Amino acid sequence: MSDITHMTAAEKTTTIMSDLEGDGSYMYQARNDAEQRLIKMTAQGDLAARQTYKQQLSEWGEPARAMFLHFDPAGPRKEWTASLDALWLDTIDLEWLRALGCEALELSTAGVQIRPAQEVQVIALATRLYDPRYLLISAADTPRGAADWAINELRFGNYSQFRQSGDLTGDIFATPEIDRYVMFKNWTITPATSILLRVTYTGAEEMGAPFRAWLVGSLIKC
Repeated sequence: MSDITHMTAAEKTTTIMSDLEGDGSYMYQARNDAEQRLIKMTAQGDLAARQTYKQQLSEWGEPARAMFLHFDPAGPRKEWTASLDALWLDTIDLEWLRALGCEALELSTAGVQIRPAQEVQVIALATRLYDPRYLLISAADTPRGAADWAINELRFGNYSQFRQSGDLTGDIFATPEIDRYVMFKNWTITPATSILLRVTYTGAEEMGAPFRAWLVGSLIKC
């Protein structure tokens, strides 16, 4: 459910609040005991199990989940090249991510088209304790994908995550270069923390494009 509030024309800003419903309890149902074991071992950091599980998912015809296993949330300096086109993340089950010890907090305009040069604020509330690692931006509906978005601000609660003022292109958030510009890999997000993104559509589509991104990281067990 989304509540969209239009601000002054001078600000050219729309604020979109994502309201997450439910009690925050999730469970992924594995196909069989073998998959359950692979999930558990992958969540524990077993690289051999991760590789075996990735191959098994490919054989089952699940390329999106297999692609996700290229990403090691425990390795913040490792580039996740495939994330530069994160459209495939639309098809991944959040319950499955959490079974693997990961979290992906969605920040989106809920399908609302953002016009060229229009700035929007997207706000979501965290429901789990986790360490963020990457901000992945969907490549949907715009030619250059994440590069067609300028990230104007990223805040956790009242704290900016930018090391200095100035906009960043969306595609840089999926690479190790992002460490030079933001601090969020040194944070732990707690439940009910407000995550705010200010973004501007810089692409060439006259009608604009919807914005959708995920703040991906590692869950922390209490």
